[in-house]
Amino acid sequence: MNIFLVSTILCLVFQAFFAMMEMSIVSFNRVRLQYFLVKGSKKASWISRLLLDPTRLFATTLFGVNTALQLGSECSRRVYASYGLDPDLAPITQILFVLIFAELAPLFAARRHPESVAMLGIGPLYFLSMIMRPITWMLGKFLQLIDTIFGKEKGHPPFISKEELQKAIESLEEKHTVSEKEEFNHLINAIFSLKSRTPRDFMTPIDLVEMIPTGTRIKDIKRLIRDKNIEHLPVYYHQRNSIVGIVSTRNLLKSHDDSRCDLFMQDGWFVSENESVFKVIEGFRKNGQPLAIVVGSTGTSVGVIHLDQILQAMFLSEKELGSLGHILIDRSFDPYTEVSKINHEFDLDLPLEYGDTLIEMMEEILKHHPHKNETVRIKNLELSFKEGDLLDDSRVHIRTILP
Repeated sequence: MNIFLVSTILCLVFQAFFAMMEMSIVSFNRVRLQYFLVKGSKKASWISRLLLDPTRLFATTLFGVNTALQLGSECSRRVYASYGLDPDLAPITQILFVLIFAELAPLFAARRHPESVAMLGIGPLYFLSMIMRPITWMLGKFLQLIDTIFGKEKGHPPFISKEELQKAIESLEEKHTVSEKEEFNHLINAIFSLKSRTPRDFMTPIDLVEMIPTGTRIKDIKRLIRDKNIEHLPVYYHQRNSIVGIVSTRNLLKSHDDSRCDLFMQDGWFVSENESVFKVIEGFRKNGQPLAIVVGSTGTSVGVIHLDQILQAMFLSEKELGSLGHILIDRSFDPYTEVSKINHEFDLDLPLEYGDTLIEMMEEILKHHPHKNETVRIKNLELSFKEGDLLDDSRVHIRTILP
């Protein structure tokens, strides 16, 4: 068999491989990838590293595609010459073969089955990216220099995109084990639940926060945190609801005992109690703050929230949630829905002595007809009155407040 013909076919295969891998990796939905990372998948770890370093990913795949393209083009010319044909005619067939077998078909396959393709071929691609690391590192530094010259700021990608979330839901229809479906379904439900949650749902109330007043001496702080796992302390001025900054306990280890905490205090990061949790998570990513100080409608501090508190509540397993003795609910009802019916259907424990319907119960507790967005707290449940307009009816929204 003609060696140049075999080489041409091999070049098409290699070009198809790199094109498929590039498409499959960038199409890999982030929720599924995070699921595999939690499971400890080594291949998922490699994919995640390449996604976090796009220069390395695209430099490797483009190097492979263009190398195979150049070698394949030359080999195809040699094939024509070996059969006594004009080598200048080789591009006619080579373009068709490359377009169909090395570009369109692989890209469509990778787009349709990104998870399977990426998991299957990530090993060789990651190995090649390690070999090319010095080149991609220099290329990355060069691109950073260009960004610096033009004053372009580094972007912060969203947690997940709308498309990725839709793909995550659709992936539930794939053939996975029951346990995998349950765990993945819980993850999706947790992400959706964040949409309607605010910092006040996760924060530690101000009365329960360990904090110090301004002017506190270091020796008193060391005595306070002894035998306690406290990394940061909020600092307040006169009243506990007037937090002015935070102190990192690590910075106090080598300081003089008679020094005051004001010398080591750094500015606090304040968020509204009604802020979207998604914005708070993004804020933690951007500013790197250890905690956020939650501010109420009057401008005073009402609590403190850590990123770990949000993530812990978000990723609690069903078994752990059950051990807390709470039923999770986050949905709206007609104001005239019977309380007993809701208790029976959702296994809740709403009191019946205030009235037969939700609206009657809220009116009895508030002593007036509820206004728009007015809320009532009953045990671990929050009831909010959503007043309707000309097109929509009023609703009562019930959701669980995690401890």
